[in-house]
Amino acid sequence: AIKHLMIAQKALNNNPPLMIRTLMYLISAHSALKEYEQALSLINYAAARYPQVPDFRFLEGNIYIEQKRYQKAVEMFTECLSIGEYKGIANIIAGTGSYKARYMIAFCYEKLGQLHNAVQEYTKLLIAKPGYGQVFRKLFEIFVKNETPETVREFFDKYVEKANPANFAILAQLYLDIG
Repeated sequence: AIKHLMIAQKALNNNPPLMIRTLMYLISAHSALKEYEQALSLINYAAARYPQVPDFRFLEGNIYIEQKRYQKAVEMFTECLSIGEYKGIANIIAGTGSYKARYMIAFCYEKLGQLHNAVQEYTKLLIAKPGYGQVFRKLFEIFVKNETPETVREFFDKYVEKANPANFAILAQLYLDIG
């Protein structure tokens, strides 16, 4: 796959939307093969050429997560937030300049044992994107394990979209999971 993607990369120099997608595939292929130096080199090239596309730094952050370099990953995902969402016509990964980057920052803080920071980031995300079930589950997983049921309920009442019955089911399942 890498060989064919490299051929495509050379041929697509004058087509930015396809070049962006090809570079993302090439970076992902190197990452999947754990060829991190090649992937990081391509990321630096792509990010310099297309600085308005947060996807490249997002992929870099994912490499750092694979390497368990969570603080470095936080830096990359924070950079994604500062870039913001891409407004062009290229087929990119939705959310890398916003909610997905914030989710990954919270995830990294959780891995670093910085639960307070993780909860802050998950909460910001829950407020900004109330229907994002994955963040709801992660946030309440932390709360249910570390807080009293009353505190969990207060948070639930303050921040959770109550029009969505799935949120009640998720919370119930979390309580069942911990016994």
